[in-house]
Amino acid sequence: MAKRDKDMRTPTQVKAGGIYLEHGIPDEYYAFVGGEISLTVERNGGINTIKALDILRHEGKLYPDVCPTPPIIQKESCKRGPLYGPGIQFISTNRQPNGRAGRNLFHVPDRMELYPFGFISESERFGHRMRYDLCIDGSAVLFRFTNAFPTRERFVATLDKGHVRSGEMGSQKDKVKEWAINFEGVKAAPRPFPDNYRMTLTWDFIGSDTETGAFVMDGRMQFSYGEKKVVVMVAGSRPLEVQELKTGYTMSCPWDRTAGSDEIRLCLVVAETREDARRRAADKNRRFDEICARRIEENVAYALKAPVVRIDGAPHAAEYARLAPAFLRAQLLAENNGELCSRAGHKYGFCAIWDHIYPVKAYLIMGDYETARKLLRYMLTFEPMESMVYMLMQLIVQTEELAGCSGDRQFLKAHYGAIKSYFLFLRERADPVTGLVAYVNGLGADDPGQIGVKKGGHVWFACLSGWWYDACRAMENMAMLEGDRETEEMARAVSCRLNERYLEVFYDPEKGYLHSWVEPKSRLTAGVYQNVSTLALDYPYGEYLFRKRLREIAEYQAYALCHPAGRSSVAYDDSADEMWKNAIMWIHLAHEAKAARAAGLGDEALRIVNNFLNKFDRCKVAVETHNISGLDGDTLQRADWYPLSARAGYGAIVEGIVGIQWDLGGFHYVPCAIEGDMALRDFRFRNTRWNIAISGEGPYVRHFAVDGVRLRGTLRVPVELLEDGRFHSLEIVRSQVPFSEPTLLSAVGAAVTDIEAGFDTLSFAARDGAHASIKVMAPARLSARAAGRPVAVEWDETNMTGWCDAVLQAGERIEFTKEERS
Repeated sequence: MAKRDKDMRTPTQVKAGGIYLEHGIPDEYYAFVGGEISLTVERNGGINTIKALDILRHEGKLYPDVCPTPPIIQKESCKRGPLYGPGIQFISTNRQPNGRAGRNLFHVPDRMELYPFGFISESERFGHRMRYDLCIDGSAVLFRFTNAFPTRERFVATLDKGHVRSGEMGSQKDKVKEWAINFEGVKAAPRPFPDNYRMTLTWDFIGSDTETGAFVMDGRMQFSYGEKKVVVMVAGSRPLEVQELKTGYTMSCPWDRTAGSDEIRLCLVVAETREDARRRAADKNRRFDEICARRIEENVAYALKAPVVRIDGAPHAAEYARLAPAFLRAQLLAENNGELCSRAGHKYGFCAIWDHIYPVKAYLIMGDYETARKLLRYMLTFEPMESMVYMLMQLIVQTEELAGCSGDRQFLKAHYGAIKSYFLFLRERADPVTGLVAYVNGLGADDPGQIGVKKGGHVWFACLSGWWYDACRAMENMAMLEGDRETEEMARAVSCRLNERYLEVFYDPEKGYLHSWVEPKSRLTAGVYQNVSTLALDYPYGEYLFRKRLREIAEYQAYALCHPAGRSSVAYDDSADEMWKNAIMWIHLAHEAKAARAAGLGDEALRIVNNFLNKFDRCKVAVETHNISGLDGDTLQRADWYPLSARAGYGAIVEGIVGIQWDLGGFHYVPCAIEGDMALRDFRFRNTRWNIAISGEGPYVRHFAVDGVRLRGTLRVPVELLEDGRFHSLEIVRSQVPFSEPTLLSAVGAAVTDIEAGFDTLSFAARDGAHASIKVMAPARLSARAAGRPVAVEWDETNMTGWCDAVLQAGERIEFTKEERS
């Protein structure tokens, strides 16, 4: 075996934000993202695709493209027949001592440190070490190759012409406006610029840049709103000899055969002019070590700030929590005026409703409130926003959740006018009897026809209606904080109608589950029952909406939708399109896990989360959708991180398995019997930090202690402990024995303080005004009074729980008392 070269770094175990892999890329290929550029590397080191996302800066706003612009090299959809190999390969030629040609050696990433934006790797080929590093930095890709072979001759990079795409292709900067729906009597919002969803890419020159000895592609992108020049340049740390072949191009330069080893650097950069491309490529090649070290350092430092998870029953959860923060952060695309855009991984471009807004909760879990603010601010200042129902509901709820986790009332105050206008727009379109808003699509099928909805038909969707309930409750509580009595009462009126009619409209007693959609006038539906129906549980108010049928709904998901790979989207006997019977939508994992936990099905919550984590362990990605049999185009998606599914996995772990859940008023622990001990360390909430340890067995709790002091009568942390700026410990010991005295489980929306607990009574005050859904467990039926007035309690004798829906003014106290048995 050859002696190891001292100047070659051996990949080592990564602290956080990346992973060490002994045998290279975990599957056929892997996607990397680091700004405007994303690419995929196949297991043998070749580059399958390189995509850039053009960003239009228009009137102070950023408009990233939904489609790759330009697709620099692409493996799919080139219209030249099947493409079986990568577009770019990296090879070293060798010359034997007798002058005859030696073997060609491909540069392969074997032992590697893998990060979201690239890797550091080494391999051994026939007894000698070679190095292959890759780092994406904004609109550039940096490569480094090192070769210690004594017979090395030339380094060669090949580019296959079949992977270079041109002509007309998809382009869409204004995705947000595409989702605008023309409600009756409402005109579509004006578009900020022309956008016909098409772009023409023309390469005017491909060949050598004679001034620098670089490979260059000169072109232009013709959009409906104007033309933009584009230059793709590959420059080396030494001049490259560019040669055009019949089927492609080669870029090569000699290795230094006199040194003990040699290093060659390449920089692929996307720019608008050759001069800019030359300057930037030369600078990045010169600063390769600095750039790569900075990116790794920032990546690891960011990941180390995130909470640490340990779950005995989910052994891969710790590694997922160690990787997910950095991979989410790598998707951040561009910043402008204190606003951020987040992209949708490699496969897609910019997708605001899912990969931009939806991951905000993950940043809240990580305690990165600044990124969460910037992501929300981008959409909250997007004008105009009318008719985009998905967006409006999400923005209302996410703004409240940001205020709850961060305690940032100034952000809420600054954007209150926008979210109020969104609520009022939707309220005007809500049915006056049920409170439901009809729409053309739900959140479980891109094509509503696949679930039986007639084209263009406006129907009530169970999933979207659950979000609408969340939005109304959030709007009401934010209005109370802002002293906006009129909006508070309007929001309460709609949420009350939804609470009364939601299950009446959607619940099917024969199935024990919810119709995916219902036609408003005829009340007809199509016999489709999708896993997306519990979407309301993504946010705090959903459990109260489902409370009367929660067990049946959770059991249907657990039993009828059970699949070895997780949960199928619909059951085998469903009338939905065939594909939905064979799709596992991991993006809905969080609300599925929370539904199972709320219903006491801890084993099911753990089963589906472990299925997701097992897929993660195999592929090292957060999979969006797993199609059972696989489809052309790799819709197994086993190579790419998706922000929406990364968020879903994060939420499922923390809220669904660990059981820590939060709302505008604070956070609480949701009791449930789940196998094994678990811990959540360095969990940030407002300006406090928490080490949370959970032990014992059973569906109840016998010990709930903060900083060693047992809190009696509550599993909800008092608000004064959430804002004192301290580092706290929370110890939870589960039990098989039911609570012996009234115990507060949750008070969604209320900042709970001054808790007093006795054998027969429980009382607490609300620091701020709130419409709170309060859940209490007790050994006997309870009655309640708030500020002296009676409050109805819905009592569940089987589960020994009581629900009450109370509107509490700031400082008001609510008291629960065990009723005397007759």
